[in-house]
Amino acid sequence: MGKTAGEAKALIVTTAVAEAYEPNGSSKGKTQLYVRTKGVRIFYGADGKAETIRLEPPFAGDIGGVHIGDSLQKLKSTLGQPIRPPSAFGEDMSYFYNPDDNYSARFDVNSAGNVGVIFLFK
Repeated sequence: MGKTAGEAKALIVTTAVAEAYEPNGSSKGKTQLYVRTKGVRIFYGADGKAETIRLEPPFAGDIGGVHIGDSLQKLKSTLGQPIRPPSAFGEDMSYFYNPDDNYSARFDVNSAGNVGVIFLFK
C-alpha cells in the first residue's frame, strides 16, 4: 500500500502499464495496474499511490496465511472471527479482517464456500 505504479511494477516484476480507471466517471485521475498472469490488480488514487489491491486467481500468495481457494473454515481457523458481521456482495459473502497493522482485508467467499477474491485496503 502507498507504493507508486513504478514501485509496484518492480516488486511484482512486470512490464504492464497502469491505465486510467474511471468506473461510472467517478474516479477521475485514478489508475489501475492489472497483471493478469499473477492475479494482481492495484488501484491508485489521483496522487499516484496504491489505495486498493485486488487478488484473484491465479494469485498464489497468501494474506495472513489464507490463500485463494481456501475454505471458509480455513479462513476462520486461521484469522479467527471477522471484525464485523459478514455481508453479501453480489453472490459472495464478504468477511473483513485486519491481518496486519498496515492494512485491512476483505475475503470474498463464493457459493461453494471458498475464498475467491481478496481485497486489501489501506
